[in-house]
Amino acid sequence: IASSFCVDAFQPQLESIRPKLHPLKSSVHSSLATRRYVITTITNASPLLLLPQKVLAKGDSLDMTNYQAVWTNPKHPNGYRVLFGDNQKATLLLLDESSDDVERVIPAQVKVVPGQETKLIFDFGLGTNNNVEGTFTRARDGTRIISFEDGKYWINKKYEGPIGVFKDSANSNRVIVIQQVKGSDCVVQLRDGDEVTTLTAKAGNTFVFDFPDKGKVTASFNMTRRTLTFEDGTVWTKY
Repeated sequence: IASSFCVDAFQPQLESIRPKLHPLKSSVHSSLATRRYVITTITNASPLLLLPQKVLAKGDSLDMTNYQAVWTNPKHPNGYRVLFGDNQKATLLLLDESSDDVERVIPAQVKVVPGQETKLIFDFGLGTNNNVEGTFTRARDGTRIISFEDGKYWINKKYEGPIGVFKDSANSNRVIVIQQVKGSDCVVQLRDGDEVTTLTAKAGNTFVFDFPDKGKVTASFNMTRRTLTFEDGTVWTKY
């Protein structure tokens, strides 16, 4: 992989933001006590490609749990949405603006009907209308989209490199979230139930992760397979 990969894969930088994990407990590496997140935005995108497409290209398929990703809300470009879960329930980590101090944790139900679009019902706690339904699908260019009845939508680009949500071959219960800070600097969350460990990573020809218990560990990213492979054989696979 070319050394320019990370620069090409990441989008222009936005203002840094410093969320706190809440209400989940966290085990945070001391160097990241005030960590920063910068989430990829969609630029110069055709509005037509941002509309949900019910008919996929021939031979294509939509994994019903492939909603697990780092999402961008065009209405809140300085924030982020991170979704992970299974085919029954999901968790949404949400931060709207860089001025927000607390990362919101929103529960969601997942409704999967084979051959149809997946529905995500978010419990935002908005009084009588606390459930908000989103539809997960793809645009024709492969961009993943969650669209809402009020016309709003979240986007996850097809080509975004290592930014996203991963599963761990060594721990099936672990959820891994990789987000960009600036340039090749990344922040990583290892989510084991209610316990969250945060560490830094440096992207390049190989990734260098700074684990609080292991120190620096390298891994190779394969864009085709969407995997990070470590020297001990552990593989993180991106959803």
